[in-house]
Amino acid sequence: MQKSLLSRVLWSLTATALVVLNGCAQPSSVRTSASGPHSTAATHAPAAEQRPRPQTPAAIPAATALASLAIEDKRAGYFVNNTRFVDNSGEVLDMCRFSDTGYVTYTLGDSDVIMRKPSYAVKMRNMAQAGSSAIKLGTLVREPGTQWIFKANDGKQIEADWYRLQSQGLVLVRNRNQVNFVGLDGVVRNYPLPPGFVVSSYQEWDVSATRRLLLVNTSQQAQKGRGEIEIGLLDIDSGKIGTLLGFAVRDKSETDQMQYVRSVFSLVNTGSGPIAVAVEDEERRVVVRGLKSGIQAVAFDKAGAPWRIHTGLEHGKGWLSAQQGQAEKRIADLEAFLANQVPAQAAN
Repeated sequence: MQKSLLSRVLWSLTATALVVLNGCAQPSSVRTSASGPHSTAATHAPAAEQRPRPQTPAAIPAATALASLAIEDKRAGYFVNNTRFVDNSGEVLDMCRFSDTGYVTYTLGDSDVIMRKPSYAVKMRNMAQAGSSAIKLGTLVREPGTQWIFKANDGKQIEADWYRLQSQGLVLVRNRNQVNFVGLDGVVRNYPLPPGFVVSSYQEWDVSATRRLLLVNTSQQAQKGRGEIEIGLLDIDSGKIGTLLGFAVRDKSETDQMQYVRSVFSLVNTGSGPIAVAVEDEERRVVVRGLKSGIQAVAFDKAGAPWRIHTGLEHGKGWLSAQQGQAEKRIADLEAFLANQVPAQAAN
């Protein structure tokens, strides 16, 4: 696996198939999720909740400090918090893109001499602990064609068409709807998806920290209108799918649809859990949801030009920037925004 090999292709949002997800890292001080091209489309809130209202925060989870790392892929190698990452066992060929856990997962060349197939050791290291040793999670073997085989330490083998490194492990996807996650404990967890659901190509967060995978419902039942798609979030702890949102888009290709979703939906990790932000109700409302607390509130509500959003992480605080035409509105701390919600007026 050369650096320009599969991992770089997989990371591109211009992929033509909605398959796998991204992994681990971005600058620890500033992280952004940029929107894709604007689309002349309408969005719809969840069917059971067309006009979400602020909810009283009965129990907001206690915030924990994020161990976010800045991971960069440069010509000289991979850098973590501006320091070149080195493994004395060999050259680091691939690394997760995002990390809010203090860990990194990466691969090294580990050729299978007997089978004469390209193979790569998958290792993980706790960067928050000085002097920590790397842990081997298993081995990735490249089969003829595009198939991968992951060999776990316990001998279990998983077939995959695609994989994505996360901060604490990796996600493997087969036939677009068979998902396996190998986490910090090395245990392989399988998530058979319901008919119609596939893993989205848009995953701009650390799945190990958010514990959420973005799915797309491609079934005819979900395609209610021209080009309409439905997305959902798979909780990798419970195995349940929640936070279903429908977006009516005019773009027909999967790549164009995901570029649109990228501009109207985002997930940012915070100390009190992941927070989802979505443009809903025919693109006139920006709704913020605390996935762990269950609290949601309308951040901005104004008819006119469609809203488009960016989110990011700066100094441990998730922020939101929402644009409506030439006007921009911001929330500097999404955690504080949800914590301050009472049955009152939405911010505008």
